Amino acid sequence: MPEAPTAADRPATALVTGTSSGIGFATVLRLLEDGLHVVAGMRNPQRDGAGLLAASRTIGSIDEGALRIVALDVDDDASVAAAFDGIERIDALVNNAGTSPVGSVEEFGIDRWKALFETNLFGAVRCMQAAMARFRTQGHGTVVNISSIAGRVVVPMFGPYSASKYALEAASEALAMEARPFGVRVVLIEPGAVRTPIQQKTTPPPHLALPGERQELGLRPRLRPRPGLGPVVDRRRGGAAGARR
Repeated sequence: MPEAPTAADRPATALVTGTSSGIGFATVLRLLEDGLHVVAGMRNPQRDGAGLLAASRTIGSIDEGALRIVALDVDDDASVAAAFDGIERIDALVNNAGTSPVGSVEEFGIDRWKALFETNLFGAVRCMQAAMARFRTQGHGTVVNISSIAGRVVVPMFGPYSASKYALEAASEALAMEARPFGVRVVLIEPGAVRTPIQQKTTPPPHLALPGERQELGLRPRLRPRPGLGPVVDRRRGGAAGARR
């Protein structure tokens, strides 16, 4: 009687976060097409898992059990720990979960700043730390962090979002150097604008209201910048120390 295959005998397994829609959803399908096994993390599998499962069935031939959908809220320590504890093998982590709010630096409330960084930075770090504990032991692994072009270029009303992505890029670059001796590769992806449901999931803040609506909301009138004023931050970079990918 043949022995049951061990974890080492099965295809590589990737854990992808934020898979209920958008880039995460598409990433899961592409990895399945490429023959990987995928653990798809999302906050509410009962509500959102059926769509991903149905889409996976349209792929030609994939291994039975190649897709697992698990509850994973990157904002929650216990949720991340439970998700990783339930995975027998992990070869790659794709940190995709994120949020994309809009608002000015001045009027973006501190609570909203904290919530934004909780998901876009600390959520990714939670998963990186959990994955690295496994990768160091097995001597290999890949971390893929989905950042954004906003992690390189800042535009008005996206300052908070860009700040979270700049922070993720700094953490990614540091981890790349720290993890290399353990045989772990870190990849940073910076997509441009992509039309996904993340925009619909983000409630437009009151900062974007029309002047009359701003008065009803009790907000002070927005000051108009003086014409001709450009960026006021003097950003000077030179040599290898200032280079970015």
